[in-house]
Amino acid sequence: MDYGLFSVPSNLTKSQIDIVRTKLMSILGDDVERNLKTPKWILYKDYNFLVWGLCCENRLLASNPQKTTHKNRPVRGFFAIVISDFTGEDLRLPFDINYFRELYLNEVEKYWSQKEQHQNQTIGYLLGKYNFVSAAHNNYIELLNTDIFQCQSLGELDREGVIAAALTLNNVSLLIDNDNIEQATNRNGSFMNCLTSSVSFGLHHVKQQCPKCKKYVSSFTQTGVCLDCKEAKEVTIRRTRKDDDMDKKKKIELEFAQNKITELKSEVESYRLQLKNKDKLIKILAAVLVVLLVVLLHSHDSFSLKLFEEKQETQYIPERDSRSLDDGRYDNDYMHYQEASFQFCESAINVDADAYNEFLIKVQSSDDKYRINSNVDWIKILSTQMDLITIEIAANEQKDSRKGEVIVTYGNSSTKSIEITQHGKLN
Repeated sequence: MDYGLFSVPSNLTKSQIDIVRTKLMSILGDDVERNLKTPKWILYKDYNFLVWGLCCENRLLASNPQKTTHKNRPVRGFFAIVISDFTGEDLRLPFDINYFRELYLNEVEKYWSQKEQHQNQTIGYLLGKYNFVSAAHNNYIELLNTDIFQCQSLGELDREGVIAAALTLNNVSLLIDNDNIEQATNRNGSFMNCLTSSVSFGLHHVKQQCPKCKKYVSSFTQTGVCLDCKEAKEVTIRRTRKDDDMDKKKKIELEFAQNKITELKSEVESYRLQLKNKDKLIKILAAVLVVLLVVLLHSHDSFSLKLFEEKQETQYIPERDSRSLDDGRYDNDYMHYQEASFQFCESAINVDADAYNEFLIKVQSSDDKYRINSNVDWIKILSTQMDLITIEIAANEQKDSRKGEVIVTYGNSSTKSIEITQHGKLN
């Protein structure tokens, strides 16, 4: 974690490496309590690849422990084998720390002074007398969980038996020797199963991050997103269909109008030919003359009316602006109208103890030039826009609830605030 990737697996894509790194953050990350003097064994398996290894302090594996510190503290890391193109029951894993000491010597220790990445040098299993666990169907298969929104604590079951059963499943993750349940269920990277004497047998619910809106939720829809994102997509689809239906209706109306125009043109052409008759032509000319006279008379009346209106306008004397008083001051209502307006869309906000990485407050404002601050240190202001305020709320580790305010100053030193209540952790 202090130097990044030393050995890059040649048979994994970047997205697959990111999946594994997410799992490791729950063990190696700076925001979790851990004791890496005892190795934490990790198994992650899906249809395409398998990763098996351990998180620990480097000095447990290095032949030269003096080179495993950085900034006066022990360096920690994840050391694993990657298997791809496998077939079910042919899998076997080295459940032996001596195996990984040999792997560390080949892939890390010789490159320690370079501090740079390289493609893995070790291909295939290391030779030697090491303890291996092979895939096997046994009674533990029924106990293993494959739901990403749950973590099954298996207590003190037989480790090799659980590993053997897990290797027969298509999609599974397992953490062995975790110090507490939080290491297996926190948002940095939860596991479907954990196996340790430190946590009793039981099922624990976990949250996963929606890939679309990035919120942590308790379930996904069949499309792989949260319910809110699915509903938003369905609304967009309905609107698109409605627009398409309107376009079809307008197209039909346009075709009808074009056909009508064609019919009218045909009738006009027919009448034009008939008007070649002399008598009819004279009648038409007389009618045209009458129309012209009417138009001229109407134009004359309109012109006279326009002159009369212009004359009336020149005589109009505007009164004093109703907003001003005799001494030239504006009344209070008008001044209040001129000031910027601001209001929160919610009267108050309640959040749970875990809170969110980011939290949005919707506002209504006529001006985006307003100042915002918080009266408590656990509410941080991240950004402001004209209609959105983004805040960060820290997790509440206390049992009691707590309250804070987000205060906005706008206009001529006017202020408004919204109260935020955060619940405490349950026993």
